[in-house]
Amino acid sequence: MGKYDYPKINYTAQKVLVEKCDVTFPVNILELISLFSNINISTYKEFNETIALSLGKRAEQISDEAFSAKVSNDSYIVFYNDDTSLKIPQRIRFTLGHELGHILLGHFNNYEGFLPRNGFGVVDSELESEADIFSSEILCPTCLTSTEWSQEFVEKLFDVSGSVAKYTIRTKKQYPWIKAHYAFQNYFSAIKSKPHKNFFDESARNEDDYNSWYKIVANYYYHFCRDCKSFEINIDSKLIFCGICGSDNLEVVNRNNYFQFHETDEQEVKFFPRGDDNEMNYRVLELDSEGRLAQPCPKCGNEHPTGNFCSVCGSGIINKCTGHREEIDGNLTIFEPCELPLKGYERYCPDCGSNSTFLDNGFLPAWNVILPVELPF
Repeated sequence: MGKYDYPKINYTAQKVLVEKCDVTFPVNILELISLFSNINISTYKEFNETIALSLGKRAEQISDEAFSAKVSNDSYIVFYNDDTSLKIPQRIRFTLGHELGHILLGHFNNYEGFLPRNGFGVVDSELESEADIFSSEILCPTCLTSTEWSQEFVEKLFDVSGSVAKYTIRTKKQYPWIKAHYAFQNYFSAIKSKPHKNFFDESARNEDDYNSWYKIVANYYYHFCRDCKSFEINIDSKLIFCGICGSDNLEVVNRNNYFQFHETDEQEVKFFPRGDDNEMNYRVLELDSEGRLAQPCPKCGNEHPTGNFCSVCGSGIINKCTGHREEIDGNLTIFEPCELPLKGYERYCPDCGSNSTFLDNGFLPAWNVILPVELPF
C-alpha cells in the first residue's frame, strides 16, 4: 500500500461510516460533513464574495476544486467548487471526501490557516495521497467491494466516478485480504444501499427541437416539483408550472449549480417521464412527432385514431393547452391557449398552468389518482 499509513486511514474512514452514516451507501457527503460541529462548508461563490476581497485571491487561484482552512484550535472550513458545468457531481463528492480526510487524518496538526496550496507553500504530495485514499474509502470502501463486480456496477452502487471505481476494484484485486477493522466487522457484514438517482445527462422534453451541436452548449434547466415529486428537463427556458400536477412550486437548477440538488432533493424524485425506475405509475401516452396520439384511444379503444379527433368517440387526440385553469378558490381563469403541443404525460401546460386537452377529456387521470401497475400477463 505504499508508504502511507493505510491501517490508520482505513480505520478512520470506517469509524466515520459506522458513527455517522450507519454504513449506508451512497454516502450523502454534504450531510456527512454537516454532522461534524467543528467543520463548516462553503462554496467558491461565497468565498469570492467575501474572503477573497481581503485575501486578494479568488478561490480558483488557490485550487480549482476545493481547499480547507483551520480557523481556530479545532475549527475548520471547507471551501469547494460546486460548478457542475466544470466537474461531474461524482468528482465533487470525491473532492469533498478528500478535504474531510485532511481534517480527520490530522493533516492540520503542523499547519495553521490553509494547507500548502498554490501561493501558500509547497504542496505535500504524501498528505494529498492520504486524503485521496481516505475519500475513496469513505465513499467506496475496498472491504465491501467484490473483485467480481464490474466498474459500472461499483459506480452506480456508491455514486462515484469511473476512476474511483476502477481504483477500488484494482486495490481489491491487489490486496484481497482487506477487510473491515475487527471493531466494525459486524457493521460491514452487509451493504445497505439505495442507489442515487442521477438525471444530469438525461434527455430534455424539447430535445428534438435542437440539433446535436447546439445541445452541447445549450442551457439545460432541471425542474423538481416539490408537490408531486416529479422531475423535468427543458432546454433554453425555465418551465413555470409542473406538467404533472400544475403546481408552480418548482425548484429549478441548471448545469452550473446541480451538485447540491443531486445530494438532496434529486433523491426525492418519484417520476421522470423518460425514466425506467418510477415510483409513481403515472400514465404516459405515446405520441407521434406532431403530438398526435400514436396508440389506441384510451377512451373508446379505437386502434387507429387519425386526424385531430378520434373518429369513434370524438375526443381530441392532440394534447394541447386548453387556455383555462381552475384556481384554488374554484374560479376558472381563461387564457389565450399556448400554441405548441404538449407531451403525452402532461396534464397541465408547463408555460401557463392551463389544463391539457388529455386531462380534460380523460385520457390522462388527475395526477393524484394513481393507476394500478399493469402486469405483463
